[in-house]
Amino acid sequence: MKNPLGPLLKVIVTKTGSSDTFLAPLRAQRASLKSYCVSIKRKSAFPSVKPLACVAGPPKLDGYESIAEGTVSGYAEIADIVRDERTQTTTILAKNSGSDQYPWGIHHYTELVTYIANDDKPANSSVQSTYTISVEQKDRILKWTGILDFSSDEKTFFYKYKRILEKNGKVIKEKEWVEDIPRLW
Repeated sequence: MKNPLGPLLKVIVTKTGSSDTFLAPLRAQRASLKSYCVSIKRKSAFPSVKPLACVAGPPKLDGYESIAEGTVSGYAEIADIVRDERTQTTTILAKNSGSDQYPWGIHHYTELVTYIANDDKPANSSVQSTYTISVEQKDRILKWTGILDFSSDEKTFFYKYKRILEKNGKVIKEKEWVEDIPRLW
């Protein structure tokens, strides 16, 4: 039977060699949390601490609203796995995106991460990632983009990272780091 409170988070509180354990509903939706009750299972230790009957969600903030929720963890999560038996290669795609309204504007974020590994040549693996944050205000749109390309072969790690800042679609600052890092073994 499915738990009506959803997934539970086991919380352990320790103090001077003793501990209490209780289960609390795990609610990851940032702005949509509501008050919920917590059932506490006492195991020992803190007789002077009274059990919590209910835990309140976050306060309502004027001018703030979650427009589009991202992943439950808040980080890029696996969205697709593609296995190519002919080349013995696995590609994993992880992504996350969301938007939040603030009194001063709208904040958008997207993250896309691609991992590629080969069974026959595991040293020749790679990770590519693109992360963007854009802020829409009345008079301008600012966009920060980070692009990572990290790969390797049997002798070297290849690191390349680029940051780009745009204002109203025009690049105003850009910086790139490139480094070949020898494998030391």
